Amino acid sequence: MMKRLLSFATIALLASSGPAVLAQKDMKPPVAKKVPSVLKIHGYEITDNYAWMRDRNEKKDPEIIKYLEDENAYVEHHMGKHQPFVDSLYKEMLGRIKQTDMSVPVKRGNYWYFTKVEEGKQYPTYLRSKTQDGANPEVLLDQNKMAEGFKYFAIGAFEPSDDGNLLAYSTDTTGYRQYELQVKDLRTGKVLPDKIERVTSLEWSPDGKFLFLGQEDAVSKRSDKIWRHELGTNNTKLIFEEKDVFFNTGVGRSRDKQMYFIASYAKTSTEFRYLPANAVKEGVFSVLSPRREGHEYSADFNNGEFFIRTNKDAENFKVMRVGQEDPSEQYWKDYIPHNPAVKIEGLDFFKDFAVVSELENGLEYLRVMDMKTRRAPMRIPTDESVYTM
Repeated sequence: MMKRLLSFATIALLASSGPAVLAQKDMKPPVAKKVPSVLKIHGYEITDNYAWMRDRNEKKDPEIIKYLEDENAYVEHHMGKHQPFVDSLYKEMLGRIKQTDMSVPVKRGNYWYFTKVEEGKQYPTYLRSKTQDGANPEVLLDQNKMAEGFKYFAIGAFEPSDDGNLLAYSTDTTGYRQYELQVKDLRTGKVLPDKIERVTSLEWSPDGKFLFLGQEDAVSKRSDKIWRHELGTNNTKLIFEEKDVFFNTGVGRSRDKQMYFIASYAKTSTEFRYLPANAVKEGVFSVLSPRREGHEYSADFNNGEFFIRTNKDAENFKVMRVGQEDPSEQYWKDYIPHNPAVKIEGLDFFKDFAVVSELENGLEYLRVMDMKTRRAPMRIPTDESVYTM
């Protein structure tokens, strides 16, 4: 993939040097035919001459494939002689990358989960250990072995059950972000027969017997359904369908694992539904705040309270809090007030702290709030303005 990216980058570089570099004229560039397709929306007509190339059928249009092959042949015709230079750039860039490395371990239940990449291998390995240093790791998924025989292979979701006995994960072998859910028993190493296609989000029930699943439409790829699947059975129940074509939907859970959420989101509007963890088997999700145009919000739950990041009367967003008993909007109270100079990007809860992600003067910052002692919030200092954390 990096070689292909470098090839196109090199084309742009060489083309800017003048016509002498690409002087070969014995091969003409392929020209895609124009087939006008008119889309009518909101009273406007939009003509797309190349809509015919948007092929979403399993049987690919031979004419589209032929055009793409001609494009590749044209590039190769002009760029083939520069391949040694491209290879040299590739090796130089690769030499600056730490090829054997591991991610920062993340604690989930009784284990620390992390990934590891090794020099010469294309994909990472997913592991876990009982200690933070990663000693005596247990291999959960070896993506290099899983990818054998496929032209494309990607892992999407990766969710261990609360007790650490099961792993729900999704894979895409199409390159079309079409993920299939599978479940592995980590005690035996066996992959269970449960398989569900086009999964976009997932969450375990506390007892590991159910999975909440978001699923996309096969044609539009809009995530529009949430299901509750009972492991090891055909009992898969639809619990929510987002019928507004401008909205997508997904399922999630609060960090303290006490509240489940279904989020419906569009460009300028959101709506959250919630369900306590002790009611996942038969409970019904309730709307936190009904959707309305222009109101964007997200919700989390911690220590018996909802925390809502909202742009209601707050262009840069603010954070409100409300008790679990009745979280209606009329009872929301300020937790982090609106600041015209600082945008609140997000809020994460930990055992005794909350971490606020902020944006000020185009730069990102993290601010730590001590929830136990109520000391003044502290912004984490950085040596430079551009960084990752």
